[in-house]
Amino acid sequence: MGEPQQDRTLQSMPALNRVIHDRTNGWGVLAAAYEKKSNILREQLEYVTADMKEFERLKKICAEKHGNIDADEEDTIEVNAGGVIVTATRGTLTQQKGTIMEALFSGRWDKELQKDDAGRIFLDVNPVCFQDIVNYLREQKFSSEERNLQHPHIKKEYRTLLLESMRVLGVEYPLFVGKMS
Repeated sequence: MGEPQQDRTLQSMPALNRVIHDRTNGWGVLAAAYEKKSNILREQLEYVTADMKEFERLKKICAEKHGNIDADEEDTIEVNAGGVIVTATRGTLTQQKGTIMEALFSGRWDKELQKDDAGRIFLDVNPVCFQDIVNYLREQKFSSEERNLQHPHIKKEYRTLLLESMRVLGVEYPLFVGKMS
């Protein structure tokens, strides 16, 4: 190596050292920011987890006071829907979590729900629409995600009532383009 090239190499060493130093510091800054955000997320996760545990505890207290603490998804439930008996498993009726339908049939409110003379839950609803909702939930429970569900099959005069019933009960349904008789 000749002297002029060696001089240039020696002159560029401080610049190279600055670049290495800046990159090292840059990674350190990024790593510190990442660690800070990770800690914030961990802390938020702990709060959410604690809130969920408290919510589950309150649900259990509610069930003990107002319902059936031994409620099971395999329980068979007979519902008197406007004078017509509709039978389904608790799991079918409660599969859409966070809905009125799930709350009604979860078991947490069994002691508070209106009953008919035979001790069945009584709902003052249109029996045709309620049966169609239960049929839809039953099909949803056993269908794969890839398969498009059939919309509830209902007579044209019940269409509006069915959609309103599903909305009130919180039952999610795809856009209604279903068959009408």
